[in-house]
Amino acid sequence: MKRLDTIAPHGTPGTDHIEPIQVALQGATGRLGARIAALAQGDPRLSIVASHDRANPLFLPKDSAISAVIEVSSDEGARSALANAERGGAAILVGTTGLSKTTLEAAERAAKKVPVMVAPNLSRGVAILRRLVRALADVDAAWDFDLLERHHRGKRDAPSGTAIMLADLVRETGGADRLAGRIHSVRAGGIVGEHELRLSTVDEEILVSHRALDRDVFARGAIEAICWLVGQAPGMHAFASSLRR
Repeated sequence: MKRLDTIAPHGTPGTDHIEPIQVALQGATGRLGARIAALAQGDPRLSIVASHDRANPLFLPKDSAISAVIEVSSDEGARSALANAERGGAAILVGTTGLSKTTLEAAERAAKKVPVMVAPNLSRGVAILRRLVRALADVDAAWDFDLLERHHRGKRDAPSGTAIMLADLVRETGGADRLAGRIHSVRAGGIVGEHELRLSTVDEEILVSHRALDRDVFARGAIEAICWLVGQAPGMHAFASSLRR
């Protein structure tokens, strides 16, 4: 899409007309990026005015007219997008999974100047799954923990970013790394995304799972998240915060 050089100020609550958020999308040719672009066309809250991929990398000058960046490409792409968002003063949502320590540190730096959200999973259901996992994380030692995650054959990172997030949640909440060596990854066919936490004793099991039925789940989550993120204060923001409206 053609980039807009200038935009009118965003409207305020209670006004009759609100200018759409001007968004740059990095990873526009990927599976998720393509769905974000398609769904955004019917959403009056935002307009994707710049689409980028590896052959056409994102560049935002200082005081850019673009006020938000959605990044769904790669670890390297996320680092570049974070630097651009920081320079251009744009809020940024990073939806890429399997981010390196270097990229996560870049996100922390950018968050000192602009609103940043790093969300390895953009599903509302996974946000609810997090609450359930937190409630189970400190059960007694009689229970064994296992986490199964299944994705399509083209997904490169294993375990998934969501699986790592859930394992971190178990460790932080329960005080022990109960999923160390017990995350099981499957890459097959066209599976969109499935995560199942299994707690087992000798004679009982508890299963908590989430299954994405359509990739649009994540595309809609990205759109909701960026619409919320624009207007927030600089800092690191959690995806779950965008759902509390």
